[in-house]
Amino acid sequence: MNKSSRYLRLCVLVQACVIAAAVGWRIYLGPLPTYPIPSTRSDIAGGFKVALDYFSNDCGRYPTTAEGFTALINCPTNISGSKWHGPYIDPPKIPQDAWNHDYVYRYPGIHNTNGYDLYSCGYDGISKSGGEDLDDINNWDPHSPHGRIVPVSRNVLEGFQGLPILFEIMFTFLTIPFLLGVRLIAAIFSKRVRESIAPNLAAHVSWFLVSLAAFIILIVLSSLTLIPTAGR
Repeated sequence: MNKSSRYLRLCVLVQACVIAAAVGWRIYLGPLPTYPIPSTRSDIAGGFKVALDYFSNDCGRYPTTAEGFTALINCPTNISGSKWHGPYIDPPKIPQDAWNHDYVYRYPGIHNTNGYDLYSCGYDGISKSGGEDLDDINNWDPHSPHGRIVPVSRNVLEGFQGLPILFEIMFTFLTIPFLLGVRLIAAIFSKRVRESIAPNLAAHVSWFLVSLAAFIILIVLSSLTLIPTAGR
């Protein structure tokens, strides 16, 4: 068996071992992380709603747009201290959405005319439509968001815990085309490398292209996993 053939077999073995290790590590880590949509909906329909309703029951109205969520933590100057029984948020800190952006609050509401409007601007932190962008999550449309949401990956540095398994395997596939690519490029400048590749040049090129194609396919699949459709 010549050196080139041994090299190809070594590449196959390395690829198989790395992929097996990635899959095994994912199994060891357990279930994939949840996407941020449910936690943001829970804030809007749960935590904030309860706090705002308590404030309204005590003070006879919801906080104004200008007062915002600060009124849930500190008593507004135009409300009697005997009525205000806050803070209504525990701990007394205004929460942010799953992408670490501030929620947007309006009272009186434009959509909820008898109440307040509350929404998250989604992963980009920007809303050009006042809460109705495709990635916005609001309290007047239970089916929002209508676009695609990028999940939070807060544990990326802790064993890839925040990344889907396809994204992890995608990086393992990068090993093979990189090693083969370096060898093929080295062959341009080194006669010795060219001589070692020559007996199986077609096999080297084919393996490089197949590995690169698999890598590109996994990028596409991972992008679909990283940006799931709304409601997932």
